[in-house]
Amino acid sequence: VYKRQQISLAKQYCKAANLPIIEADGVEADDSMGAVARLATKEGIQAFLCSSDKDLCQLVDENTFIVHTHKDNQVLKRENVIGKYGITPEQFIDYLAIVGDTSDNIPGIKGFGPKTAETLLKEYGTLQKLLDKSKGDT
Repeated sequence: VYKRQQISLAKQYCKAANLPIIEADGVEADDSMGAVARLATKEGIQAFLCSSDKDLCQLVDENTFIVHTHKDNQVLKRENVIGKYGITPEQFIDYLAIVGDTSDNIPGIKGFGPKTAETLLKEYGTLQKLLDKSKGDT
């Protein structure tokens, strides 16, 4: 119930502020946010994504920022993602694949935590390069 109230209030605010509302049935909000953010970046427009969903860190770039609404509206920039996770936004999907993400049912690699993921991604760059190296490919 509380979530529906939040959505209703957000829609009311957007209407009052003359902001467009984008909704797509069957599409998760973070996917819609990501699509709009990528379009904005392509057009050189800044996008501020209001969310506490860490998955969105993958979208942070020179024009896309995350406003962390549960932390006094802290704005996460590229350097904040690197400072917090020790990896770049481009590595974030690989990071989550290694450490897991219970909110998205990603199990991760058993026994691998954030520090191990950070170390491996700093050394190999991507999860694919790490897997190739472990198979003996170069």
